[in-house]
Amino acid sequence: MTESAGTSRTARGIAPSKSSPASTFSGSALTKAPISRNASRISEMPSARLGRDSAATIKDWILHTTNIRSFGRMARAADADGDPLTYTWEQRDSSGTPRAIGSPDNGTGPICRFRPPTADPTRTVPPLANLRSNTVNNTDLVPAVGRIMNWRLTAQDNRPGGGGLNTDDVRLTVVNTAGPFAITSPNTAVTWSGARTITWTVNNTNIAPINCATVDILLSTDGGNTFPTLLASGVPNNGSASIIVPSVNASQARIMVRSVGNIFFDISNVNFTIQPVPEGVVLNGNGLNTFTDNTGNGNANGFIDPGETDLRVTVGIVNGGNQTGTSIIGTLSSLTPTAVVTSASAPYPDLTATGATTNSAPFVLSVSASHPCGSPINLRLALDSAQSVPVNYDFALSTGQGGSPATQTFTYSGPAVAIPDGIPGGVNIPFTVVGVANPISTLAFRINGTTCSASDTSTTVGINHAWVGDLILRLTSPSGTAVVIMNQPGGGGNSGNNFCNTLLQDGAANSIQTITVGQNPYTGTFSPANPLAAFSGQSANGVWTLNVTDVFNADSGSVRNFSILVTSPNPPVCTPPSGCGCIADTDCDSDADSDDVIAFFTAWESAESLGDTDGDGDTDSDDVIVFFAAFEAGC
Repeated sequence: MTESAGTSRTARGIAPSKSSPASTFSGSALTKAPISRNASRISEMPSARLGRDSAATIKDWILHTTNIRSFGRMARAADADGDPLTYTWEQRDSSGTPRAIGSPDNGTGPICRFRPPTADPTRTVPPLANLRSNTVNNTDLVPAVGRIMNWRLTAQDNRPGGGGLNTDDVRLTVVNTAGPFAITSPNTAVTWSGARTITWTVNNTNIAPINCATVDILLSTDGGNTFPTLLASGVPNNGSASIIVPSVNASQARIMVRSVGNIFFDISNVNFTIQPVPEGVVLNGNGLNTFTDNTGNGNANGFIDPGETDLRVTVGIVNGGNQTGTSIIGTLSSLTPTAVVTSASAPYPDLTATGATTNSAPFVLSVSASHPCGSPINLRLALDSAQSVPVNYDFALSTGQGGSPATQTFTYSGPAVAIPDGIPGGVNIPFTVVGVANPISTLAFRINGTTCSASDTSTTVGINHAWVGDLILRLTSPSGTAVVIMNQPGGGGNSGNNFCNTLLQDGAANSIQTITVGQNPYTGTFSPANPLAAFSGQSANGVWTLNVTDVFNADSGSVRNFSILVTSPNPPVCTPPSGCGCIADTDCDSDADSDDVIAFFTAWESAESLGDTDGDGDTDSDDVIVFFAAFEAGC
């Protein structure tokens, strides 16, 4: 590997890693995690007193870190003389070797620059504007590798004629046993009101060494500048919590989920809208629709299969208004010709404002044996109450059991393609995929190889190149979706060579963006610079394009062999129903007679499932009524 005369890697304007991991602090430990918006706090650090007679005391320190390559620190202090205080947070690490701004974390040196004292005790890295907009500030990074970080807080009272100051230090240890702790809902530009559920990924933050058992949930209505509204306090850190959205108008709302007794939090990525709760009773479905297939001729496999005639359906509803609804009745009808609702009307319990409930008695659905396996059943629930006007809620139930996923591999194995050295736009390598029957569920990208070597002239690796930190790889689907899967991996200063049997797969523990020189040649499984999930739901068939660009001259290489691994579901599978299909024909002889009465009461008295004709899990007088209604109908 050689450089042009007079050129150094530091002078090349090295771009920062696009997906460096972020970190979650835990007590005195900092936990390395993949990219996502997460932050942290340290509380109750040792006190320190300012010099001179003013005696300002640092009561505690709070440090924050986020999964968008940023973190912040807060101090709280008091001055006995009431003098205004200023604060300075400084990272005090040195690797002995200068590090270019924006270059990757080398594990020892500083990654956050000095900033002048300010009256604000909080410093966010990068600035809060970057945190809210999900952008990178190259002068302030979070750790990308396991390491120690040393920080110092200086507090000054700035008294005229001779002020006092004091300092205190904290050490943070970066580990990789938990995280990311990240909000998953709301995390898009949705509109909310009333009762809602906040969800987040826990990812081992609730167990040792993090041990965060509970979290607080807060609301911002100014785009994430402040979070003054506490929605829930001390709820279990299990990834889900029900809250009531305040009845306000807001177009710049964000949620924060913050650890209790620990130092990390996350805020939602984008603003969402809040609308006030409507007046009166406003009924609607809430999407929590279930069924059982263990009565009649149901085969009890937990799936709706063509030919099952006694499916018991429960439909969840919500009251989005601010008053209690009473005398609620639901009437279910089928919008699918091959399905019939045989018990269509059911009451609902009284429903308080913003509350949710389900029907008190099940609806009963019969599906024709001619219904196509895998085709959904479209249903409509008409809702009415003593306080509201009738409304319709449409939903669908799926049929059959989803087929097991199948992975197909498609490989480029044509002639080696030279990577243009330092030429904008690089080179495009097209390859064709055919024969994938269903849309993409997941996709992975693999750079192949037969014998892995660090020699930059190797012909047995998938991609040989003398300085992989120069490379950008972009994969484009037949639908035109483009994903940058490598963006100068390891940073522009990464002089490592060659990729061989390198698998890029969403969710992998280590990012391709954080590789180091000492790891070359690069073999193993890594997460890509950007998620390959962008291809999910698309057809894999057609011409794909891999673009490889070398952003700096003086190095060369070639693309030799790579594959995409397409996983898509097989067609759904349906199982024939069991039993005879008639509640009153308990002996399955195709005739409802006295033998069936004897068989029914025998099962009813023994509390067997055959005696539970209404499917409520209990044998009582209601089952007798259902049985004789079917018996008299001669089914």
